[in-house]
Amino acid sequence: MGLMRTRIEVDLQLGGRCFHLGRKLIVHDADSLPGKFLLNETVELLTEVSRIEQRLPENVRRAYHGQIATSLAILSRRTDPGSVEDILRKAGHHSQIAEELGDYTEEHFAYRAEIDLRLFGVTRDESILEQAQRAIRKSPSFQAKKLRAVSADVTAELRFSRIRNGDFDTGLRLLRDAEHQYADALTADVPDDVQDGYLLAKRAQDRFREALSYLAAFHAWRSMSDPKVARGCSKAHKKSFNIQLSRICRRLQLTQAHSTLLADAFAPFLTEGSLMLAKKDPHSGNWLWTAKNELVMIDIESTAVLPLLQEVAVLIDDLPLVDVTEQGWEYRYFLCHEYLESLGRFGFTGVEREDREDRVDERYQAAVILHVMRGMNRLRGTDSGVSSFSIESRMMQREHYTRLLDYLASNAAQREVRKLAGALAIRA
Repeated sequence: MGLMRTRIEVDLQLGGRCFHLGRKLIVHDADSLPGKFLLNETVELLTEVSRIEQRLPENVRRAYHGQIATSLAILSRRTDPGSVEDILRKAGHHSQIAEELGDYTEEHFAYRAEIDLRLFGVTRDESILEQAQRAIRKSPSFQAKKLRAVSADVTAELRFSRIRNGDFDTGLRLLRDAEHQYADALTADVPDDVQDGYLLAKRAQDRFREALSYLAAFHAWRSMSDPKVARGCSKAHKKSFNIQLSRICRRLQLTQAHSTLLADAFAPFLTEGSLMLAKKDPHSGNWLWTAKNELVMIDIESTAVLPLLQEVAVLIDDLPLVDVTEQGWEYRYFLCHEYLESLGRFGFTGVEREDREDRVDERYQAAVILHVMRGMNRLRGTDSGVSSFSIESRMMQREHYTRLLDYLASNAAQREVRKLAGALAIRA
């Protein structure tokens, strides 16, 4: 008995140390081989202890079941899809035991929800998704960043599930909830223990930035390689663009006064020599992500040119992927500056004079209101599409445009944009 007790104590201590060191290594490097080795050792050592757990105090059992569950959850992030289900079910089993033994910490419920969410990704069993939501609701508080991040993922997946089943009202309500949770996850520092986890919000942030970098590369390439693409605004460009502005106002049945407001909002960015870029039309339907996580750009446009940042607004605000809050707008401006830096990095000169805080904010706000007006005109059509996605996306866009107009009507830097947004908000 004495030897058995000594062996258990050694396994417990060694397993606990392997767990803490292994998790720390994984946080710093998701592909750390020593980290994976230590977490596997944790599982092996503590699983051996669990076979005689009735002889151990409840608090000790609770701790090592939690460590086994967490280790397996982390290891599952880099496990072959063919064998990940068994690992996740084993992780869920140990997490359930830890909870039955009194583990009600936020970290426990965050990992419990992540395990269920990953298992749903493998099985597509929606009852597991509901189980993940119940795990989050059990948490006594909602302060941990990891818990908020996983909650955003669960809410987003539930939204898709409801839409697929035809429950559009619930799906759209969940969409609004997911928007707020995504904004929280996007603007906050990413917590260490989910840097390589299942955080959709972080992946969305990374993909935004990657798509903007690709857009900058396209704009720089077209402008520098094609002599037909003008880089500086001329009187002819200004006249042509103002005709487009007048046309969109007529289609929305706006007055001449509204058309003048829109033209005045763009006037500072259409002076002779102002930067113009080749049109790409980078709305969400013109980007593809392959199974290998490669970005594909489709539907390259003609030699038409647009003012700087016009297409950045299309990419960012085509769908409600960034919340319409102060934090969300600060994140938009951050993305604009990154895009401008990428343009310069790809060899496009002249950007530095545009990369000023006031000029970027005003440019982007004007670009957004034009994008909203074009979107409102498109949504005036009677054809809503035949698929649930078409119907859902139109509803999402309509609500998003309304929120953008409400914000700009109160907060836009230019008087013209504020007045025009206020008038459009009434019509939206």
